[in-house]
Amino acid sequence: MATAFQDVTVADVTKPPVLKLPIRERAQRLAAKRPFITFMLVVALLSGFYYGAISTRLYVSESRFSIRSKEVAAPTGLLAGLMGAPSSLSDITAVSDYIRSPDMLKILEQRHNLRELYARPRLDLLQWLPMGSSQEDFLAFYRRHIIVKLDREASTVTVQVRSFNPESSHRIAQSIIELTADFVDGMTQKMRSETLKSAKLELDKANRDADSARLKVATFRASGSDLDPTQSGAIVVGGVGAMESSAAQTRAELAALMTYSQPGAPAVRQLQARLAAINTQIASLRAQQSNTAPLSQQVTDYETLQLERANAEKTLTLAQTAFDQARATAEQREKYVVSIVSPNRPEAPTYPNRVLELITVLIFAMAGYALVSLTIAAIRDHRGV
Repeated sequence: MATAFQDVTVADVTKPPVLKLPIRERAQRLAAKRPFITFMLVVALLSGFYYGAISTRLYVSESRFSIRSKEVAAPTGLLAGLMGAPSSLSDITAVSDYIRSPDMLKILEQRHNLRELYARPRLDLLQWLPMGSSQEDFLAFYRRHIIVKLDREASTVTVQVRSFNPESSHRIAQSIIELTADFVDGMTQKMRSETLKSAKLELDKANRDADSARLKVATFRASGSDLDPTQSGAIVVGGVGAMESSAAQTRAELAALMTYSQPGAPAVRQLQARLAAINTQIASLRAQQSNTAPLSQQVTDYETLQLERANAEKTLTLAQTAFDQARATAEQREKYVVSIVSPNRPEAPTYPNRVLELITVLIFAMAGYALVSLTIAAIRDHRGV
């Protein structure tokens, strides 16, 4: 007995007995002493449970394409020359907006019944869309599963389709590429129509004006006896001049003949008769010329019509040239979709990346805790606590 009492030291007598505390009380003490560690443990446990047991794994089908046009661009390589000029930022932005638009969703819903696919029962409520949800909720859920990325330097568009099975993700991705190509074709046709619209209107107007001018000339010719009043007037004036020249020559010959012939000589009488005939012809032409006021007016009207027709023909030529240039410009601006990476058929689910998502949640939890702690400390410091 004495030996047993000798083995008991003073420290053993003064040491309090160790009592095991309940788990709840120990957790409360830990939370009071180490709130940050407690908070991070709770977040890690909840996140790990969600990503490990509840979260739905999604299959991702990725495709990449670019929008090209026939515009001649500076050569940057053989492939660039063959594929055409790269698309502008506005083109790929418009395509991105269309892929995420209600119009695209409406067509995909008709083809693949997306609402039923999204509303199938699953434990992961974050990846579940109620069947009776609104169109706005449906669009928001769709946009979470259709990821569009723009590469502004390479002018490419990358589309990731996340779905609950490989077949649906692949089919939806293929449909998006087809609908995007149709959208670009429609945009090209609209731009082509707008480009040619004004030039076509000008060409049609020039054609109508030219036809009207030709018809006026034809009507004028059909209403009179002369096909060309200008030419007829020139003939009259030229005839008078020719007759006067012939009369002067005949008078000169007659004067020369009278120097050595008798007035009654046959040669003299012949020249006199010739001169009389010429004078008669001159008188007739002068009388016709003096009564050609209508002919003069006809010549003026005819020349006016000819000038109008010439101007109309010139305007028509210019309008046709402008239309041809507009059509060539529209053809150069024609856009089309060039597929760089076709939609793949996934074999295994790749989203979400559980490790990466868990780390991300923990980082945000740490940042949130720090922000709240700093806010509380600032409030206490302001109150002087």
